[in-house]
Amino acid sequence: MPEIRSPPLAESSIRLKATPDKSRSNNRTYLDARENKERTMIGKTISHYRIVEKIGQGGMGEVYLAEDTALDRKVALKFRPEAFTSDPSRSPFRVSLPDSKPGQVFKFKGRKFSLDDWSPAGSHLLYHDANQPELWAVSLSEDQEHVRVAQELSGFVDQAQFSPDGRWIAYNTNETSRHEVKVVPFPPADDKWPISTDGGVQPTWSNDGHELYFLAPDGTLMAVEINPGAKFEPGMPHQLFETGISVSPQVEQYAPHPDGKRFLSLKPSEQSAVFQFNVILNWTSLLEQ
Repeated sequence: MPEIRSPPLAESSIRLKATPDKSRSNNRTYLDARENKERTMIGKTISHYRIVEKIGQGGMGEVYLAEDTALDRKVALKFRPEAFTSDPSRSPFRVSLPDSKPGQVFKFKGRKFSLDDWSPAGSHLLYHDANQPELWAVSLSEDQEHVRVAQELSGFVDQAQFSPDGRWIAYNTNETSRHEVKVVPFPPADDKWPISTDGGVQPTWSNDGHELYFLAPDGTLMAVEINPGAKFEPGMPHQLFETGISVSPQVEQYAPHPDGKRFLSLKPSEQSAVFQFNVILNWTSLLEQ
C-alpha cells in the first residue's frame, strides 16, 4: 500500500494544547483546526492520488481514502504527523496510542541510523548504522546508555530482532558478500552463532522463542529449532514452504502468527502499471523549425 508523506504543517495546525482553565475553548479551536485541515485535504491531488475522504486517525498519523488515477483503483494513504517528517536525522520517537503527540526519545547526531526492534520489556531499542557494519542497543532509562551489540568486518547489518525472552538477537549481515543470519547474546558478549548455511535474511522468532525463521535467497521460508535453556543451542535449518517472495535484505516481507501455525506475507500485485515510451527519430531536424 503506498504511503505519501504530508507536506510540513505548522504545529498549531495539527494540535493545540488545552489548558485547564480554557479547556472547552481550546478543544473547540483544535477541532476547528482539524476540520479545516480535513476540508483542505479533500479533493487535493498528490502525485497521481486524488484524496476522497478521511477514514481514520491515530497517534501515528491520519488515513485518507484516495483514487489512484494511474491504475484506476482506490487506495488508503497514511499521512504521518509533522514531528515524524521534519527530522532529517531519522531520530526515534515515542507515541502513546491511540491519540497522543509523538515525543522524541533521543536525537541521532552526525551518523545515519535505522531502528530495528525494541526489547520485550521495553527497556532497549535496537538500531544499526546504515554506513557501518554495527548493531547497537540504547537503554530507554535516563542515562540512555548506548552499547554495541554486534560488529562485522565489512558490509552492513540489518533486520535485527530480539528473541521473545530478550536474551538473544538475530540479524542478517552480508559480511561475506552473501547475506546470512546470525545470533548474538544480549547483553552483549563475545559469542556469535551462524544460523543460515546457504544465505538468509529477515530473521523472525516464533512466539515462544523455540524456533527462528528466515527467508532463503530463493524465497523459501526456513526454520531452525532453538533448544530452550541457559545456552543458545540452534538446530539445523529446514524448509517449511516456498513463499514466492522476491527476497529483500532490508525490508521485512512476512510475519509469523502468534499461534505458530500461520504466516502473513506480502504478495506481489497482479495489476501493474503500463508505461508508454515514445521514441523520436531524427530529432535534430526539429531544432531547425
